[in-house]
Amino acid sequence: MVPGAADPVVLRRHLPGCAIRVIESLDTAALNLAARAEVLVLRSGHRLDAERLTRWPKLRHVIRAGSGLDGLDVEALAARGVTVHRNPAPAADAVAEWALAALLGLARRIPYGHAPLLRGQHTKQQCIAPPISRMRVAIWGAGPVGRACATALAPYVDEIAFAARPSPNSPSSWWTCWG
Repeated sequence: MVPGAADPVVLRRHLPGCAIRVIESLDTAALNLAARAEVLVLRSGHRLDAERLTRWPKLRHVIRAGSGLDGLDVEALAARGVTVHRNPAPAADAVAEWALAALLGLARRIPYGHAPLLRGQHTKQQCIAPPISRMRVAIWGAGPVGRACATALAPYVDEIAFAARPSPNSPSSWWTCWG
């Protein structure tokens, strides 16, 4: 597993017969370790494409500690019979807090005011914007992260809508959650 993907102490306690190793990256893992590994636990920021997958011949499971699958070639993994597991719930509240901070920062136009402030200029007029209480917010996806974001933002905004990827099973790609 890569740093921050899981707590190795907890894993060793719950999986006493398994060898748990922390690696810095998929590219720098020792070849003998990669050749024996059956499970990888990853966070975002790591690429596991068809080329890198050849270094991990016994790999059977990839656990994505988070929600996104960016960096994972899911088609190459499926073709090799590697099962991908996602665990977005533990980080959902932290992502929601970042979403709230980003909303406040962007709505108040803080980046436009911060740079001049560093030069000793107060540019209050550049930071004036409508209050977030009148904003309508769209959240892409209604999984654990999307729902946590909605919970964090709902007390401060006028309306929240969820957007979904169009699919044959979904007649509409937008629906309102809070109004």
